[in-house]
Amino acid sequence: MSAGISLSLSDMLLQTMFGEFAKYQVLPLDASVATRLVAPRPNLSAGRKVFTYTGTPIAGIPTSAAASLLNTSYTITAEIDVPEGGVEGMVVTQGGRFGGYGLYLLKGKPVFTWNLLDLKRVKWEGAEALTPGKHTIVYDFKYDGLGFGTLAFNNISGIGRSGTGVLKVDGKVVSTQTMEKTIPLPLPWDESCMRPSRSSSARTLLLSEARLLTPRFRQFAAHPLTGALPKRLERLPQNTRAVSVANFRC
Repeated sequence: MSAGISLSLSDMLLQTMFGEFAKYQVLPLDASVATRLVAPRPNLSAGRKVFTYTGTPIAGIPTSAAASLLNTSYTITAEIDVPEGGVEGMVVTQGGRFGGYGLYLLKGKPVFTWNLLDLKRVKWEGAEALTPGKHTIVYDFKYDGLGFGTLAFNNISGIGRSGTGVLKVDGKVVSTQTMEKTIPLPLPWDESCMRPSRSSSARTLLLSEARLLTPRFRQFAAHPLTGALPKRLERLPQNTRAVSVANFRC
């Protein structure tokens, strides 16, 4: 320290800190948190536009390995075969109490719910229970924003924008809702994506997650899982993705 120059403790700590930064070559520091958060990393879903789940139902798919439906347009399609006596249960779900979505059958009626960070829940529901036989349920969401791409410029204008969802049964529109805002990023890291099974252990996981998704499931959780399960999840090119759920029997 030069004569006549007095440094405060904070100044000395600052000099020491940046001296260590230079020593270990960590400069320049990167403050682009949002950009780094969504930067591509090696994982099972990287570059995939089609996700197919067949055979044994699956639970506990990590968020990084599941199709991301945030900040994009997408379609969920479920082809089901309803038995005599009706059907109910979860088709596909991701997330939980603090954010997520679920496509399910409640008292035979198709329902799709988005939980927006436990601040609001938007629900699409058919008015009638599905009759016995084969049906196709489609949830189609059109996103109004530009998507994750704006984060490459450290700009968040493309995320969390509005969009319109349409629920269809056998080609007929049964519910249309507009979300003024959507979840920007990310879905809860401590939750997962599910293609549930009928086994008691998987049912326990399913109903636990379902209760978190929407309060209405507190009543639904007491019902046995009779619904069928998804086969395929797809992403479409560029700013469009899709979830296709096919060939499941109840």
